[in-house]
Amino acid sequence: MDDQKSINITMHSFLKLLLFASLPLCVFASDLDSLLAVQRTRAGVRADTLFSALEKAKPEELADAKFLLAYMPLADLAYMTGDDILENVRLAQDARGEFSWGTQLTDELYQHFVLPHRVSQEPFVHWRDQFHVTLAPRVQHMTMTEAALEVNHWCHEVATYKPSDSRDQDPLTTIRAGLGRCEEEMILAICALRSVGIPARQCYTPFWPHMDDNHAWVEVWADGQWHYFGACEPDVVLDQAWFTNAAARAMLVVSTAYGDYQGPEPVLKRYGGSTLINSTAVYGTARELNVTLLDTKGKPAPKQKLYFNLYNYGCLLPALALDTDENGQVKLVCGPGDWFISSGMVAAHGSAILAHVKGNESNVTLRLAKTKDLRNFTTADYVPPPEAPAKDGNKADSLFACRLTKEDSLRQGFWTVWAKEAGEVPQLEEPDSIRVYDFAKKRDLDGAKLYDIFQKARGNWGNLFHFLTSRYPSTDGLTNADLPERLSLLETLSEKDCRDFQFQTLEDHYSARSESPAGIDSATAADCILCPRLSYEPSRPWRTKLHIFRDEHPEFEKDVDFRSWLLSNITVEEQKDRLGPPLTPAECLELRRGFQDDLERLYLGFMRVNGVPARFNPATMKPEIWEKDKWQIVSLDPLGNRLRPAAKQKPPKTGKLIVTADSTLQATPYNKTWGVQSWDKDHFSDLDLGYTEPFSKLEWPQELPAGLYCLTTGARRKDGSAPVAFTWFEIKPGKTSSVELNMCDNGETGVK
Repeated sequence: MDDQKSINITMHSFLKLLLFASLPLCVFASDLDSLLAVQRTRAGVRADTLFSALEKAKPEELADAKFLLAYMPLADLAYMTGDDILENVRLAQDARGEFSWGTQLTDELYQHFVLPHRVSQEPFVHWRDQFHVTLAPRVQHMTMTEAALEVNHWCHEVATYKPSDSRDQDPLTTIRAGLGRCEEEMILAICALRSVGIPARQCYTPFWPHMDDNHAWVEVWADGQWHYFGACEPDVVLDQAWFTNAAARAMLVVSTAYGDYQGPEPVLKRYGGSTLINSTAVYGTARELNVTLLDTKGKPAPKQKLYFNLYNYGCLLPALALDTDENGQVKLVCGPGDWFISSGMVAAHGSAILAHVKGNESNVTLRLAKTKDLRNFTTADYVPPPEAPAKDGNKADSLFACRLTKEDSLRQGFWTVWAKEAGEVPQLEEPDSIRVYDFAKKRDLDGAKLYDIFQKARGNWGNLFHFLTSRYPSTDGLTNADLPERLSLLETLSEKDCRDFQFQTLEDHYSARSESPAGIDSATAADCILCPRLSYEPSRPWRTKLHIFRDEHPEFEKDVDFRSWLLSNITVEEQKDRLGPPLTPAECLELRRGFQDDLERLYLGFMRVNGVPARFNPATMKPEIWEKDKWQIVSLDPLGNRLRPAAKQKPPKTGKLIVTADSTLQATPYNKTWGVQSWDKDHFSDLDLGYTEPFSKLEWPQELPAGLYCLTTGARRKDGSAPVAFTWFEIKPGKTSSVELNMCDNGETGVK
């Protein structure tokens, strides 16, 4: 399970898209030509490169190429080529025709669940041919079900579970590292299945209702119906996994199809080039919940978002947002547990609602009230769906257990071979401590730091070694003096970054680095100028292109000049794609298009190129630059106010928060039994103050944007229920707010 808070709480991944996305692409689902016209506009200067696929395609390939292009997310429009599209089409078609089960597939199953080149928010890489070459001989003479199980055994041979941040790594990186979090294991397994012509799709629950976590797994179509399994977690049969009983308690289970899927399953949403299927009833008991939203005058409120929130990680986290129909109504098939439903409007001085809807309710009417009335919502006893009866499963015998043990040993040998493929690397599969320390000592580097970085990189350590040594020694100016700064760049990388940053990307960021201005401490300069990572964008080069752009525009002497250019020249799409990663700053600049966070990344990247410390605030994810000896929030106006000149935009007003706690609560971990959230018009947004850090290690005061906030506390009982308390407060401009942390007794032997 994903027990890292960043996986669930920052919401960068598919969860945030589930909440906010609603692209109009699927409106014209029956007319691919209309969709392709939209895509050509979105692709901008890259349109000819991408649409060359339609000119080069053979007659039997044209429909598939059109399908992929019509529903392609912006990230793929920014990176892929027409040749990439055609290669994917040809390999997918070859796989369909190669295996005996290809005759079982309808065109619909093939197009939505075999043909697509992507699964979730992973960066695009060429995986299909590599996986096919490895797997085809293993499954050639099997039944479809046997082949699906065998593919998962291979996935277990090459990767296992390890939690990390919520940025999706590509399936080749997962193999190179030998590990990934649950969604990355899922991506790997689905790609592997599709490479041999077996339909597969993403399935997940946004949050478990009875414990603090979420999970993603694989749904595979085999021999006439859909089944499931845990990716990289082989079992003796399909439809059997450690999460079977947990999934039976889920409040919401979602499956995903690329494109506008018209299959028999109930549709939850169609948007962003994909279809979300409501699979809740497949895994456990479900009920239909009908919610009617009224405005402050008691009239139906049409086209308003309703957020369905669950208690998780000490907060109320939005799992799903649905728009009300013309009668102000929403229908949702969900589990038989509690929701916290929220909504809000900014018109007429603001109105909002936060309601506790219990698991036995099927028809609910909610009425918006003044936002200040939210403060009356102070306690709730949250109850998840009841525990489901345990299902009898097929037990593994000793031979099966031996096979899993063997696969574990194969994995260790598999990922280490990648290091040799990175270039000038010692003939070692793994970094040897003696040789690394000796290398570091001769070059006056910190051996402990270097060895730690190489170990984090796992099969990618050769790329990092290559980055340090590729031009050393030589006559092009690289000396021992360059090595400490190269090592400083590597030190800015997270463990996950160490696994997937390639030599060319590292060289781009190093060669186009900027000098730090006087008065900036070395840690800030490294983390907020030199570091190649901004947020969750793919690990690709972007700094050199921004450096060239800056040199071509000497008029951008001031920050405000570049902000004005951004607001006038970058088209900001309001509704996000469901699939695909964020754009890198270079991709956003080339397309002259992106989403709001892409615009912010481009701005922060440009500031770093200019030698200005820039970052997303680690707690609020707001863009900031270091100015006048402090971090300043930058105002990049959203769509509604984009005509306002940048020079007249004022930074958001901020205040400070201090949370106090008595001596008995100093060890209480953040995001386990308590959390702090801001109220954003119609839902909560959590603050990342330090996942699972004890209260005693959190820093106070915290500077936060002015607005309405809530401190939430709750201690789960053994059955997953919890008494939840809400302490509302305001952050006022220039003021300090103090809130006391109080934990409530959950009724089980005084547990708090």
